[in-house]
Amino acid sequence: NLRNGGIIVETGFHLKNAANLSNKVGPPLKANEAQLFQAQKLEALGQLAGGVAHDFNNILSIVDGYARMAEKYAEKGDETLLNYLDRIRQASKRGAGLTKQLLLFGRHKMTENMVIDLPRLIQEQKQLMEPLLSNSIKLVIDVEKGLFVECIPDGLAQILMNLVINSRDAMPDGGMIKIIAKKEDPETILLSVIDTGTGLDPKIADKIFDPFFTTKEQGKGTGLGLSMVYGLVQDMKGVIQVESVPGEGTSMNIYLPFSKKGVITEITEADGTIRFEGYTALVAEDEPDLLLIVCRFLEDAGMKVIAAANGAEALVRQDDYEGEIDFLLTDVVMPELNGLKLAELVQAVREDIKVVFMSGFPANGTLAQVDIPDDAILLAKPVAFEKLAAVLKSLLDEESPDDKKSEALVYEIKNL
Repeated sequence: NLRNGGIIVETGFHLKNAANLSNKVGPPLKANEAQLFQAQKLEALGQLAGGVAHDFNNILSIVDGYARMAEKYAEKGDETLLNYLDRIRQASKRGAGLTKQLLLFGRHKMTENMVIDLPRLIQEQKQLMEPLLSNSIKLVIDVEKGLFVECIPDGLAQILMNLVINSRDAMPDGGMIKIIAKKEDPETILLSVIDTGTGLDPKIADKIFDPFFTTKEQGKGTGLGLSMVYGLVQDMKGVIQVESVPGEGTSMNIYLPFSKKGVITEITEADGTIRFEGYTALVAEDEPDLLLIVCRFLEDAGMKVIAAANGAEALVRQDDYEGEIDFLLTDVVMPELNGLKLAELVQAVREDIKVVFMSGFPANGTLAQVDIPDDAILLAKPVAFEKLAAVLKSLLDEESPDDKKSEALVYEIKNL
């Protein structure tokens, strides 16, 4: 229970005064109008963020791809050059992480939900969060076992990191951050991040989930952290409630549905090089540099590659090719003929071809240019080529053991 003067913010839209709730709630119609306006603003900014993320993903794919290619041609003894190239790739990964955050902010998913072991995730994140805290801040973890949540990978980690950083910044003189996870009832999990910081000013409490709103000094905050938290919680079909007492601290309480599904062990990416001698792939990509990079990767893995600059050209190229085509790797959004329609047309004449989609856009939702079927394979750009190789291998592993080319696949433990 809150003391007088405390505030409760539910889902970031409706401010209530804990001392006198009945007298402070405005007319229902006006509240609904405010919620609608806020939702429209979030949606518009989410569209903008998603569009920027798509274009940026293409650029990152090119930077990372050429860095990979340069590494192969660099002299083995030139450690300085290899180190610089590695730093370029690391920077690309950081950029990819940023675009993922932008998509999360806009509530656009690039990956499907999976069941997460919440206590395990919190303990893993503790190792990442502790270095971010000063010696004057104590981090306490209090979690029950057997708490499972269905969500996108990294979503809960993003929530925890943002909330802990906010709590840290609210305690310039030190204090305590406590993370609690427990079963609220048979259907609900309560995840709380509680601090002993400065608390929220009631004047700005109803704005904390607004995009780009921040109380931090210029250059020390983007104002996107809590907006992304709000979007992620909504995406998980949860509710976020903020309790705060000015001068005493804040409690961020997140209520999430308990998942009764089992935890599926995540398949790790291959550590080695997968060879594809004897196989043929048709690659359709309208970004010339990306087309070159993907084709080169497949060729270096031993595959014969048919390159096409768009969907229409890919359709013609496969029609002219008399041999068997094992894979179709296609971008989703292309001029003239999109990747989904291309796949349908190619599969109509080549029933056994295996299709892998690549995109910088989400698979479904308001930002998706084309809705991808739930059972389709979609790799988010920038494409991790280790993962691409592992996906292609898994598709081949699904074939009959009597497949005539089964011996053509050789798995070598080497650095990719």
